[in-house]
Amino acid sequence: MTAYGIFGDVEASPKLVRAALSDLLEAHRRVTPEGDFWLKIGVRDTGMKVYDEILDWARHNGVYHEVVTPSSKCTTYVGPAKTTVTPAFMLNVVDEMRYEQDSKVLALVGDQTPRSDVLSALARAKDNGTEIRDLAEAGLTLILFKGDDPPPDIHSEEETMPAEEDEVEATFAELGEYADDESDTETAEQAQGLLTDAAVEAGLDPDDYPTWAELATALEEQSSVEPEPDEEEEEEDLPEEEPEDEPTVEVDGQTLTRESLVGKEISEIKALAKAAGVEGYSKMRREPLINALLGEGSAPEVPTPPTRKATGGARKAASSTVSNGDAGPGGPVITESDVARIADAVVARLAASLSAG
Repeated sequence: MTAYGIFGDVEASPKLVRAALSDLLEAHRRVTPEGDFWLKIGVRDTGMKVYDEILDWARHNGVYHEVVTPSSKCTTYVGPAKTTVTPAFMLNVVDEMRYEQDSKVLALVGDQTPRSDVLSALARAKDNGTEIRDLAEAGLTLILFKGDDPPPDIHSEEETMPAEEDEVEATFAELGEYADDESDTETAEQAQGLLTDAAVEAGLDPDDYPTWAELATALEEQSSVEPEPDEEEEEEDLPEEEPEDEPTVEVDGQTLTRESLVGKEISEIKALAKAAGVEGYSKMRREPLINALLGEGSAPEVPTPPTRKATGGARKAASSTVSNGDAGPGGPVITESDVARIADAVVARLAASLSAG
């Protein structure tokens, strides 16, 4: 049986009220077609048109309905099946709903603050555990009191639920249980097919395992092992080649590097070169000395001392010698030592002449 108690003091759209009641009746006939559907209506003022609409709707749809009113002078346009007169007419409606299965209270309150007796009746319904909805609202909004939890959002729950056709991925362990379960042949065959495909891909032979659960365990263990990196990845992960070690040399118990040698005076470097037995060290500059000490490249040849310039007399003597044919082309070659000896002789002769004069 489905019962609805109706009371309140707010006029509402007749069209919306009729539509709301029709929806409730249709739902009742769809869910419990053999059950009764009836209304108990608390009418304070028969001058409210909304109550005439409710009673007219009930008569038109063949719905049993009763009216509870505070005064015997209250008469409705449409006569109900039963009329009860009591000052606590709304509390009478609420208490009646308490004892009816699947009953609710439909209150005409809208967005206004209800009168005290309406509010008391609604509070009694809440204490009785009766659901209260607002008939003045098109959507039959649930009426809540302070401290009540809001109703769940049915639409959002439906949206988050997975569609029936969505596939749910099972773990290998679950597939193993399904495959060994002989009570559900169809599910077992599907699970066995999935495990067989996974075994072939993993390079395992299903016949090597006594049960499907053991095959599933092997597949799970294999999937948990990290794959070995490819050769290309290994090459990319190789560290960069380290630079070659800096050349060093030990001299007199010292380990010398290029950096340590660069910071030394040239005299120190020559002393080290002498100790290391570097040939021609005394004529070398800093960089060749360091290279020679470290064994980098061959030591440069010792440069030939520059030729001393002959004095004017010596150049003249040399010129005359050549012109006389003593050292002309094809004749004997005048060496640097000859030039120096001649120059010394000329200088000595000039000096003697000057002292004699």
